[in-house]
Amino acid sequence: MDTDNPKIKKAFRTAVKAWNKPQIVKLIWTDHRSNANVIVNSGDLSSSASQPNVGYVTSQLGSTQTSYNPDYHTMIKATSTLDANQLAYVNDQFRAHVAEHELGHALGLAHAPEYEHSVMVPRNIRTGITKQDIKTLRMMYR
Repeated sequence: MDTDNPKIKKAFRTAVKAWNKPQIVKLIWTDHRSNANVIVNSGDLSSSASQPNVGYVTSQLGSTQTSYNPDYHTMIKATSTLDANQLAYVNDQFRAHVAEHELGHALGLAHAPEYEHSVMVPRNIRTGITKQDIKTLRMMYR
């Protein structure tokens, strides 16, 4: 875990426990970055690029970058980042749901449509991992 921010650490630790609970995947912490498939950290995700609309500024609560092996359809590495500044004044549960969402991407889940009940719905982090998320993960990791 590449962060000293205690709130971000707690969010990712809670998210890892939540994804491990259904026993489909087992995420394990390591102190050796070179051995990690998923790197978690905190960072500034505010958009500094010029925006197409004047006065419109975007910011993200979290982001995940992934790289895959196309020959084997497997993940090589993922880096999930939470924006500590954007998440500084929200409660622990909200922060953990954002971390669950980002780790969902690291596990291979895409965004879910707005009408679905899923932690993978963007901009609607009001729920944690759902039965639908678990069902999708189970299909992916058979």
